[in-house]
Amino acid sequence: MLRFVTCAALVFAGATASVRAQEQPLPEGDEAFWEFLDYSAKQRSTKTLWVEGSHESTDGQDYYAEFDLALASGYWFMIGAGKSRIPLDEGSFEPDRYFVGGSTRRFGATRLDFSYLYWGESRQLVTQTLSVAADWWGKNWSVRGGPQFRAIDLFTRPRDDGSQRELNVSSRALEAWVGFHGLRNWEFIVGGARYRYSRDLTPLSRPIVSRAFSAQALTLAYSFLDRWGSVEAAYRIGSTRLSLKGIRTRSAIDFTDTSVATFTVGWFGHREFFVSGEAGRVAPEFGELSTYATLRLGYSWQ
Repeated sequence: MLRFVTCAALVFAGATASVRAQEQPLPEGDEAFWEFLDYSAKQRSTKTLWVEGSHESTDGQDYYAEFDLALASGYWFMIGAGKSRIPLDEGSFEPDRYFVGGSTRRFGATRLDFSYLYWGESRQLVTQTLSVAADWWGKNWSVRGGPQFRAIDLFTRPRDDGSQRELNVSSRALEAWVGFHGLRNWEFIVGGARYRYSRDLTPLSRPIVSRAFSAQALTLAYSFLDRWGSVEAAYRIGSTRLSLKGIRTRSAIDFTDTSVATFTVGWFGHREFFVSGEAGRVAPEFGELSTYATLRLGYSWQ
């Protein structure tokens, strides 16, 4: 369960949002390896579909599919949907995920992305996130960053008459990544973000709050972060990319830290197909360690 709470936070944060975000295209000279991801080369493949599935050691599950469409030279439209199952002491939480985004590379070495993400379960916990990010690629360095705005709706337990109260919170953040790829076959990426909320969330950590909110709502509330930081090192061997990443998050509810370590192997040796697998461990400051595995498949065509 902890892995999916943590990863829900990282989805909100953009730290592990998708294959496209994790395996960003390399600058000129490396397009052959990243052909399916490089947005200039991608004009030759007007449609891309990828799917992914995850399983966690405490029986949590997550599934997601995304379709990308080239609208015109330099413009792309993305739409995705997913479903998670997060086991809890009081049943389970099964949030839906809906994603809509766009991208353009009409500004030379700079790419502009924008997206809308809906995540949650109706009458329990719902978040809606708007993100804008710009990428710049130089010969040896790359920079990505932008603002994020989120609306959060947290619902109380139903009263005897079935009515519920709704707690509304908004947040804003500034996210940034810096990458170095000046060494042959190597990439190094560091990133982070800091969040600001419209109200203090620490009262949600008090035991008495469980009388008002369900276990599902309170558990997922811990996905609201105060900050996160990440460090990644990747190495390419032919058409294979190996990546080690460490992520550190801090909860905005009780300010406890969680460490996530991941190892990813991606194969991109075919113009139309790609596959990657990821294994990871999630270690909270308090609580049990958990592990997970994720498989991603992709296909591009004209």
